[in-house]
Amino acid sequence: MEVKKGRSNGETQGIDRLSNLPDHILGSILSFLNANDAVRSSILSNRWRALWKTVPVLDFDGDLFKTEHKFSECVGKVLALRNHDCNLRSLGFNFGDHAWERQPNGELLFGFNFGDHVRDWPNGEKLFNQVMVYAASHGLQQLSVRCVLGTEVSNGTFNSLVGLVSYCNQSLETLELLRFHLTSAAYRLWPRFKMLTTLNLAFCYLHDPSSENSVDPFAKFPCLKNLRLVCCSPRAKVGPVSLKISGLQLLKLEMVDLVFFHGIEVTAPKLESFGCWGDVLLQEVPRLNICSIDRAYIRVARYEQTALQPLAKQYMELFRALYNTKSLTIYFDAIKILSETRDLLESELSPFIRLMSLNVLYSEQPLKIPSRVMLYFMGGSSDVEVEERIKFHKVAPPAFPYS
Repeated sequence: MEVKKGRSNGETQGIDRLSNLPDHILGSILSFLNANDAVRSSILSNRWRALWKTVPVLDFDGDLFKTEHKFSECVGKVLALRNHDCNLRSLGFNFGDHAWERQPNGELLFGFNFGDHVRDWPNGEKLFNQVMVYAASHGLQQLSVRCVLGTEVSNGTFNSLVGLVSYCNQSLETLELLRFHLTSAAYRLWPRFKMLTTLNLAFCYLHDPSSENSVDPFAKFPCLKNLRLVCCSPRAKVGPVSLKISGLQLLKLEMVDLVFFHGIEVTAPKLESFGCWGDVLLQEVPRLNICSIDRAYIRVARYEQTALQPLAKQYMELFRALYNTKSLTIYFDAIKILSETRDLLESELSPFIRLMSLNVLYSEQPLKIPSRVMLYFMGGSSDVEVEERIKFHKVAPPAFPYS
């Protein structure tokens, strides 16, 4: 809050510039706070007393409370006092990591039923049900649910949660789930999300017990356009499982560290943007059935024990599948790998038929791209054209893209 001092008729005048902003801007500022802090803003002045009640964003974070009772009390009061005439655009619900905290006597402080080794949170599902019913009646569009850190969601609990989420099937457009187990019952509920366009899954099990060898969890979303998978894997101890990603309307796909699947196949005829990061290629290169790709981002993790020849072959096999892309973004380590395996390039023509720009990211000063590698990416372009179409971008050392 900024206070400006000035002289007016010999007196000092204070100006509260923040509180003088329009309601919709103040509401936008409050939308970045969790629900507890947003409510606390009401004590600032009369101007702020009712502002939080109309904010279209709620973020309930169980990590901020030491007991289930206090968390439930906060959620209940917020829902009761909020302006019921205002729609709820976005909702975040974090069950909290406190389920793993123990009292001095060794007993759990509180917990949600995420497996037999965690004590039940008696009112957990009731509380979440209350929140979801409220959200469904207020046109919820975006939902983010985070489970307890390091735990495994039991089948019964997850089925119940998905059933609760389905209250919002007519309005929900964006769904984010962290640490969930997608069971066969969950897949049967997917078609109810008729308006869903964006789905983000992180550290989730993707396994359908009704199918022993493969899983295709996204084919039944009629409007899905954006899909992001981070560290998702099949159910442990179920044998080799292949992942199919089918999306007739899918426009953007990102895959981060999907290492435990026996194979990955992508069928998305309208896909425009494709990102592949981490260890996803080290077992088997994904089969890509994509023909209208415009942008691709590729980075494969390289370890000291990783042989260059197999890794270079994986890169080149993936590049062949991206033949139609207009823009390609890679890290400079891909250039180095191809440079050190020149024998593979000698018999390989450029797979790219309409590549217009190559973006090379680097954290240390890059070396000059060898002409043979440059020719591999740019085909028969002249040197002048190649220099114009290759751009270098200095970035921080690559971090794992959880967010």
